[in-house]
Amino acid sequence: MIFIETGIFLNLKSLIRVFLRAAPAVGPRKRAGKVLLRKKEIARRSFQNIFAALMSRKAGRAKTRKAVSKRFKVTGTGLLVRNKPGRRHLLQCKNRKRKRNLRKSVVVAAVDAPRIRASMPFM
Repeated sequence: MIFIETGIFLNLKSLIRVFLRAAPAVGPRKRAGKVLLRKKEIARRSFQNIFAALMSRKAGRAKTRKAVSKRFKVTGTGLLVRNKPGRRHLLQCKNRKRKRNLRKSVVVAAVDAPRIRASMPFM
């Protein structure tokens, strides 16, 4: 369903039908095939413009990606922090110093930060 500014709900088929009816007939009556093609072309273009405008309005909705928000935290100074990988299993073969250093958090690289921030718009 699509909501148009006039307050009418329409599905895509009926929207196309409305544009086909509203498109002006161009040319003489005897070339009805060409007139129909012209009406369809006008309807298709105007439908694409309205559809693009509607979709661009919907595209502005910002949502947090929950997987990203669980993996990264923002510090008080605005830096992104992550945990180090490799501390889930196979710990018996890793020495004490290595496991201790894996406990610490590290700052995310500057190259990756913009992508992560885009996934967490409210952080």
